[in-house]
Amino acid sequence: MLKWNSGAAAAWQRITMRIATVDSNIPQVMNRRLDGLWALVNETGELIRNSENPPPEAIATIMWCLPLVADWVPEVRDLLPVIYGVLPEVVESMNARNLTRSLNSVVRLYRRMPEARDMVPDLLEGIELKAEEMEPEDIANNIFSAGELGLGKDQAYSVTGTLLQNLSPEGLRSLRLRELTNLVWGLSQLDERDDGLLKEAANRYIELAPETDKKGGILYLPTAVCAFAKIGYLDERFLDAVAFRMRQSQAVQHLTNWGLAAMIWAWPARGDKYHLRMFLMNKLKQKPDITNAMIERSWMGPMQWVHEEREDEDRQAKRAYWDAVNSGKLPDPRPQERPQFEQRPSSPRAAYDEV
Repeated sequence: MLKWNSGAAAAWQRITMRIATVDSNIPQVMNRRLDGLWALVNETGELIRNSENPPPEAIATIMWCLPLVADWVPEVRDLLPVIYGVLPEVVESMNARNLTRSLNSVVRLYRRMPEARDMVPDLLEGIELKAEEMEPEDIANNIFSAGELGLGKDQAYSVTGTLLQNLSPEGLRSLRLRELTNLVWGLSQLDERDDGLLKEAANRYIELAPETDKKGGILYLPTAVCAFAKIGYLDERFLDAVAFRMRQSQAVQHLTNWGLAAMIWAWPARGDKYHLRMFLMNKLKQKPDITNAMIERSWMGPMQWVHEEREDEDRQAKRAYWDAVNSGKLPDPRPQERPQFEQRPSSPRAAYDEV
């Protein structure tokens, strides 16, 4: 029987890793592992319901795992009202890092399961209360999550004001490329412009650019260029540093479709002393699947710009697997008796209030 002190969180980590690494073309292995996940969903729901004080670290770990398995077993959504029911009390005991991870879990989950957004107010309240304890990377990642969730203006103003108040210039200059990009992208999504902060961010990019590897040039520099353009902030030294590094590392040749579209959308037509735009346009000629409409909406970000038009290969493999199961071509790994939770109402909070 599953217990907190016997490793409930570790069980989620193990089975998530096992499912993430299995080849979906080996149905016998996948069936066994999904069967274990079904049992874990059921036992975890009962464990949370019957616990007066669920460990906050364990709840944060379970939340982190849910988006990673949600495509394989969509019924993990039945855990959302159960977790939501204990979240107000658990949040009070969560440390800053677990609050950050939990909010990011909601970002990764809510596009598949919109009801996950109901967890946001409790998490934001905890984040604002623990803002003084947060490391700079936690502040950056929380602002990224807030931006991706599309918070309302009042909510966005409150959380960004609290978080940025606790981000010192020294803290900003300590950020690595990924977290720095999360910060500026989140601010652009929230339409929050602070020229002093953006100048410090641009200076940090200038410091980091010479050491940026090809992956950084492919993923993070295009995102930063797009973010600055979205909020109308222009720093020529930053653009020069990006252009020089991308030309030097040949990252232009390896840009993702979104990265290429976003760079074309954001890169200024004038003052391009490294002729990066010419290289971008030449690369575009090799990408007939990138349309003008895609370029014009690339400002939306890589998670949304073609969300309705394309699925990544991983999602396609999972869809094909379940299509085969539902058509009877592969055995159904799901147990005959599904997890015995109450029928899910319209909101997780309503489920908690009924208990």
